[in-house]
Amino acid sequence: MRKFILIIALLISGVGLNAQNVGDNTIIDYEGYSLQFTITSVEPAECEVKCSTPPTTETAITIPSSVEIGGMECSVTKVGYQAFSNCSNLTSIEIPNSVTSIGHEAFFCCYSLTNIEIPNSITSIGNYAFSSCTNLTSIEIPNSVSSIGNTAFSGCSALETMSVEEGNSVYDSRENCNAIIETETNTLVSGCKSSIIPNSVSSIGNYAFSGCTNLTSIEIPNSVTSIGNSAFSSCSNLTSIEIPNSVSSIGNTAFSNCYSLTNIEIPNSVSSIGNTAFSYCYSLTNIEIPNSVSSIGNYAFSECTNLTSIEIPNSVTSIGNYAFSGCSELTSIEIPNSVTSIGNSAFDGCYSLTNIECHASEVPVTGSSVFYNCPSDMTIMVPSVALEDYQAAEPWNNYNLITGLEFEVDVLKNIEEAGTISGTGTYTDGETVTLTAVPNEGYKFVYWSHNGTVLSADTEYSFTVTSDMVIEANFLTPNHWTADPTIYPNNMTIIADVKIDGRDLLQKNIIFKLYDSYGDGWNGCSLTVEFSDGTPSQNLTFDSGGSAVHTLTTYSDIINVSFNQGSWPEECSFTIEYEDGELIYQSSGTPNAGHVCEFKLGYSPLNIELGAFCGEELRGTSRSQYIESPVDGFEFFLLLYGNDSDEITFKLYDHETDSVLDLVTQERIDFEANGTIGIMSNPNIINFTSRVSVTTEAEIAEAGTVTGGGMYHIGETITLTATSNEGFVFKNWTLNDEVVSEESEYTFVVTSEAEYKANYHYRQERQLTKGWNWYSTYVNNEGPEGLYAMEDELGSVGRQIKSQNDFVSYEDGSWYGTLSEVSNDEMYMIKLSRAKKFEMIGEKVDLSECPITLGTNWKWISYPLKRPMNVGMAFSGITPNTGDYIKSQTGFAQYDEELGWRGTLNSMMPGEGYMYYNTSGYAKTLVYPEANAKTEIEDNITSDYNHWIADMTMYPANMNIIATVDNNSDNNFEVAAFCDGECRGSARPIYIEELNANIIFLTVCGDNNETISFRYYDIDSEKEYDIVNTLTFGMNDITGSMREPYIMSFIPADVDEVSLNGINIYPNPADINDEINLGAECERIEIYNSLGVKVSEYENINHIDGIETAGIYVIKIINKGTIKYDRIIVR
Repeated sequence: MRKFILIIALLISGVGLNAQNVGDNTIIDYEGYSLQFTITSVEPAECEVKCSTPPTTETAITIPSSVEIGGMECSVTKVGYQAFSNCSNLTSIEIPNSVTSIGHEAFFCCYSLTNIEIPNSITSIGNYAFSSCTNLTSIEIPNSVSSIGNTAFSGCSALETMSVEEGNSVYDSRENCNAIIETETNTLVSGCKSSIIPNSVSSIGNYAFSGCTNLTSIEIPNSVTSIGNSAFSSCSNLTSIEIPNSVSSIGNTAFSNCYSLTNIEIPNSVSSIGNTAFSYCYSLTNIEIPNSVSSIGNYAFSECTNLTSIEIPNSVTSIGNYAFSGCSELTSIEIPNSVTSIGNSAFDGCYSLTNIECHASEVPVTGSSVFYNCPSDMTIMVPSVALEDYQAAEPWNNYNLITGLEFEVDVLKNIEEAGTISGTGTYTDGETVTLTAVPNEGYKFVYWSHNGTVLSADTEYSFTVTSDMVIEANFLTPNHWTADPTIYPNNMTIIADVKIDGRDLLQKNIIFKLYDSYGDGWNGCSLTVEFSDGTPSQNLTFDSGGSAVHTLTTYSDIINVSFNQGSWPEECSFTIEYEDGELIYQSSGTPNAGHVCEFKLGYSPLNIELGAFCGEELRGTSRSQYIESPVDGFEFFLLLYGNDSDEITFKLYDHETDSVLDLVTQERIDFEANGTIGIMSNPNIINFTSRVSVTTEAEIAEAGTVTGGGMYHIGETITLTATSNEGFVFKNWTLNDEVVSEESEYTFVVTSEAEYKANYHYRQERQLTKGWNWYSTYVNNEGPEGLYAMEDELGSVGRQIKSQNDFVSYEDGSWYGTLSEVSNDEMYMIKLSRAKKFEMIGEKVDLSECPITLGTNWKWISYPLKRPMNVGMAFSGITPNTGDYIKSQTGFAQYDEELGWRGTLNSMMPGEGYMYYNTSGYAKTLVYPEANAKTEIEDNITSDYNHWIADMTMYPANMNIIATVDNNSDNNFEVAAFCDGECRGSARPIYIEELNANIIFLTVCGDNNETISFRYYDIDSEKEYDIVNTLTFGMNDITGSMREPYIMSFIPADVDEVSLNGINIYPNPADINDEINLGAECERIEIYNSLGVKVSEYENINHIDGIETAGIYVIKIINKGTIKYDRIIVR
């Protein structure tokens, strides 16, 4: 409804006017060029500038700060999109400080532009704003700029200096680095040929050095972890670069078109090489890819025409589309066994490629035209066991397929110092290999394994080599526990199978499932699985519709799963399960490409030791042994010592973490001398139950209490409870920043260790009274939504919400007016028809994001803090001037350079609104400091227990008076202000020692132009007196100061109050020396000043010629034995 009324008002106000619209423009011709100005905003009147006719000769252009468009004066605030793009004759430009933004491509390809001064009014610089300004030599970013677009300075090949003005809150040029760095992220966003990268930079941003054709070399510090997309693209004179081993990713097109780059060393910290990362690096002759890289992106090395050799490590699982296309000098390449897919045209145009060694024992999934334009007589050597598969697969069978590969056989020990291994080395395809393990003293050899499959428990293992192999040699460490067999004469044996929560220590078969409800496939989406036991990583590709399943066999207790780049449709669901169907992981929606998950699958049997105890005394211990037949699994052979009927309990020790596991078992055995429990084919089951830690915390410590945390068994149902303290309301429970419940009591089944957080909203409550209330909030409540929340909370009780400039009123069930939004930095006057508890709920205001601009004169300000704070601390962030005021609805304080803040307002209170009077003549920015429970506060001085009490809520505005009562040396009195008999404010004096004066700080409420009179109350005698002074009420007026207070006087003690106003004196008030008529002949007249001193007397007169001094006087008239009094004011 409010918007409708506003539209009607705008239509009415526009009738008969020559109104302008957004988009209206005008073209102004200058000497040699023309500029077009287009209206972007009517209120305020603003426009953007573009060059409509570019200069044909070298020209310097000055943009005006304002122009007239259709009779409306518009401020020029924006240099528009492509405003001066391709103005090749523009040599310099002067931008006025009315401009706040420079648009995308504003000065693109201004080849003659050599320098430019960006004014301190600019806040944003668009994409490509100065791109390809090839003669621009320097640039300084002012501290006003908060946004710089991508490639803003790319291709500025002549740039020698780049700097950011000190004080910029978003960017910096630390250590005189000649570059622009985003401060919060430590990302270098733009550099030049003379840049030096500081060792505090963590990433080189997208396009940071793109097009720096004069850059020949640069040192990247080891603080950098990522190189962004196109970071060094088209640096055509860059000859070499060293990437530190801190870098984990190289972005797309990072070094493309670096024509002079002859060599580059990629560290083994890099896990992926982005698309087109080194394309068109014509001078690159060889490159070594580290074994940390798992994928080579599309076009990664395309058109590297001088690349003769490249080594692909066994870690790479996929080679992207066109990865080596156009590498015309590449003569040979070795594809490792790890590669499972080769993209379209990966080696297209490799004219010199005559020999390929492909070690993959399974034919990789191969895209189209992989070897297109390669020599037709090219030889491909493949494993003998897969020769028939290659002969049946295109495009492999189009070439000369032979065998005779040499394979590397290596052994990885689970414990490096456990023993020695012999038999590793290089073997020809089909040759027999014999590996031998010799354990060192204290260690025991257990078995050989490969990719999680046990091969043999013998120390000597022979096999025929058909591929590169890394075989694991598994040893046991010395036991943690050692039982003393000499203490007891008897023993017994137990053959046991240890389980945790009813399942084996480690589930060998892990099943990966992807299901697509649409059945249209996933375009080669893949997962990379890495194992903690050193088993080589495996790449699982899902390339068919409907559903796909992969089963992995592993004895690794921890796996890491990476979701590789690919097209993961929204309809996909992904799970990892145990063989019995129990979920290990289920995706919540589409898996995110690049996301990595770690899963604990159980405990490696090699690391688990079973201990038997009677009470706390150790009676026996055993490590697991692999039994090939009839078990094909791990069992424990435990020899116990003791006496008959001893109760035996069990514990588990994990050698990986060097700790006793926090697991419990109900299994109890009564010792039996020479007894045996269990056999290999039917071992005794000892089942342990896991207990995990469930912790709870309140997001805001003071907000409330949380209970229910502790150690629990997997599968146990527990309840967490959150209670709220005063000033807060419970919001929700979160786990890993995801909301799990919005109920304060949350019941669930424990599935793993977890840290739950109870989150709270701040609740601000204030009892608003009938009438006017000055209000502000520490709960984040901004914008139109904030206003709607206030209106909804007030409901029908509300009558008006007023800001310093606008207001809304409540009528007929709706709110109407010009106030459209609220802000955290402003106070509001709220009028109610009756008292109401006013409540706002939300996040706490961030003080750093709530600066308050104190303009000259009065400013309505908020106090957005939850705790009180004394006035001096509240304004410690600014320098007040003598004469500044801070006032509330009921009190105020004045600032004096020597005295500080003095008055009845000593502390700022939550929920209250305030007004600040700035006398400095210039604007100041106020940011409140944080308050805490230890912040000292001083009570405000109120009139709650005064003789006279005013209802300050009856009026929205007030005025302030700093006064003294003439000839009054004590402070045992009270002064009150009245209008038509209604008390409008009262105050008792405050003694200010430095001035040796009793000062009254009186706040008076009312309406403009009302006449305010005053009364005096003597507390000791309990008598009231009239004060002769009167004032005219003025909203926000200030009368008097601490050093020059307003002087009040009351009628002399011998004046009969009853007889006042008994005569007709006019004019009253009178001016100096005005004739004053008494209305009748009087026998005797006496005139007293405000101090009670007689200043003149007359006899037998009916008028007075005049009073020479301004002031308040009492006239005493004696006539026929009767005495009467009256006041007169002389102006």
